Amino acid sequence: MLSFLPIWGSFMKIFRLLFVCSMLVSPSAHAQSDELDYLMSLDIEDLVKVSVASKREETLAKAPAIVSVVTRDDLRRYGGNNLRDVLNRMPNMQIFGSGFTPNTALSIRGQTLTAADSHVLILLNGRPVRESHVGGFNNPVYMALPIDAVEKLEVIRGPGSILYGTNAFSGVLNIVTKQASADEQDLSVGYGSFDTKVTKASISRENKEKDYAIYANGRLFQQEGWDFGMTAPNGVYNNDDYGHDAYGGVVNAHYKDFTLNGLFALTHNDEIGLDMKWPLERHRLRKTMLDVGYDFDLSSWNIGLNATYNGFENKSGAVDHNRYDDYLVEIAAQRDVSENIHVLLGSVYEWHFGSIKPNGNRVNQQWFTMYGQAQYQATDWLKLIGGVQMNNPESVDVDFSPRAGAIVDFTPRIGMKLLYGEAFRSPYGAETSINIPGIIVGNPQMKPEKIQTSEAQLFYQDNGLYLASTYYHSIQTDALGNGPNENGDETFINRPEEVKYHGIELEGKYRLNDAWQLEGSLSYQKGFDEETDDKDVGLIPNFMTKWGASYAPQDAGYLFGVYASHFGKAGKVENTNSSTALVNPEADAYTYVSANMEFDINYLFNLNNMPDMSFTLYGENLLDEDIYFPEHNTRSINTFPLAGGRAVYGTFKVSF
Repeated sequence: MLSFLPIWGSFMKIFRLLFVCSMLVSPSAHAQSDELDYLMSLDIEDLVKVSVASKREETLAKAPAIVSVVTRDDLRRYGGNNLRDVLNRMPNMQIFGSGFTPNTALSIRGQTLTAADSHVLILLNGRPVRESHVGGFNNPVYMALPIDAVEKLEVIRGPGSILYGTNAFSGVLNIVTKQASADEQDLSVGYGSFDTKVTKASISRENKEKDYAIYANGRLFQQEGWDFGMTAPNGVYNNDDYGHDAYGGVVNAHYKDFTLNGLFALTHNDEIGLDMKWPLERHRLRKTMLDVGYDFDLSSWNIGLNATYNGFENKSGAVDHNRYDDYLVEIAAQRDVSENIHVLLGSVYEWHFGSIKPNGNRVNQQWFTMYGQAQYQATDWLKLIGGVQMNNPESVDVDFSPRAGAIVDFTPRIGMKLLYGEAFRSPYGAETSINIPGIIVGNPQMKPEKIQTSEAQLFYQDNGLYLASTYYHSIQTDALGNGPNENGDETFINRPEEVKYHGIELEGKYRLNDAWQLEGSLSYQKGFDEETDDKDVGLIPNFMTKWGASYAPQDAGYLFGVYASHFGKAGKVENTNSSTALVNPEADAYTYVSANMEFDINYLFNLNNMPDMSFTLYGENLLDEDIYFPEHNTRSINTFPLAGGRAVYGTFKVSF
């Protein structure tokens, strides 16, 4: 475990700064109703509970991880067409992809070496959404999942394998969906730039006894496309409409102690192709997830049983038709063994079945994991955390990923988290079983790649103000790479040298009153590859800052929000590949500005005895920035266009 003593002085400076800032906040300056005064007296962390860090609800201050939350109210203020639009506003995070797989990867802390999303685990209501092909074609989730179905987003920045296993490497995204609470339904239609057409609908049903409920939400999104222009490796320049269609839906239901969660997400994306040459092709990606759970109590233990299915299809001009079907069974048990000690134990068994075409290679893998975690409230001001996960992919030796930490409350308003955790990413079907002699073959003996992360966070919370400063240091070992095998064929290998990351994250949110909300973050990260001597590994921008303000007065019939995300200059592909063609503009820094307005039509026009109606106007890239990003996939060219120009979308919604 790395020592935190060298950074103690820096944290004490931040502590003093936070203390001075807190003295400038005067709650008496905002006279509110008694109810609002009470809510304003509560900390933001007391109002928001998270479950992603421990598989049980707890406040942000007590969660044994660095967690950020986007609430339902935040989502209304933000606006946006999809999860990508929301996640790009969060601290030290960026959605990217390649010309072949657009918008498919979420970078957290820059700890992403490829355009596959295999270092971030996505959860739907706490259940894993992943595929065993490459572990990270997540474009359907980011672009198709209905944003209107989301109750809140819980994001761990840092390791999460202790509870969730593979892919919880640099972060975990838990998508918590809305739950049925009454009989209601709504319908939305919208139109916008790039000939975009949107249709959305949801339905909610609950019986009088409240032992049965179901919520379902579906969305159809069709976009003809923005102007995509670039020069291919052969020197040919062209441009075309770069569009996509996205069809997504979620469902959750419960009957007494049984639960059902489901996701369907399908995208048809225009792409430049694996060879990065014109013309554009159409790429089809589908993700399906279905989970059935049963919770019950046994001898003071709360037992959870879950059976989860994940399906995946990948089809394009370059890929005939890859399909994977993954099955997971999990049992978890937790209890308070005393007034101050909580214990969680669990075990997971997985079966992965897949086909890799055009050669018809088959995948049949079995994984087994066990995990345990204990939390001990030693005193009123000190909480200790410890745990470990045992990971045993088929044909690979058993490996362990531990977690340890302490949460210290200096005062009721000021606290610190000191955390250490390890995480892993196991090799997937395409890496172990692909067989194209002369081009690339799989390696079933690959070990999981691992990461060790030490974190220290100092936070302050009081009267609607939350401030936090986090420092982290990570060491990645056995990173996935490419190299020749004993037959001279190109294959997948574990690289022998370490990759090191470190960075700092500053974030804050201030709720002035019932209407105004200010928020912002600033992050700086750096990665170093000891094998290649690359001092900017990952190509993700080192510097990011995000900020925004919104005004949503109660019972006023409207809201307004404006947000800006600044991404610094990204790394250069040509620094890692001497044959890269420098044919497109550099990946310069850019600022992505969006604005959102919502109007309650019934309130503004005094319409009585009518269904609830609203109109939303959302604009993005309002500065009309030209945005290019490093081409991670083939690295044959330096950059490709990442996003379109200025766009505006309008949506009409009726609820009844």
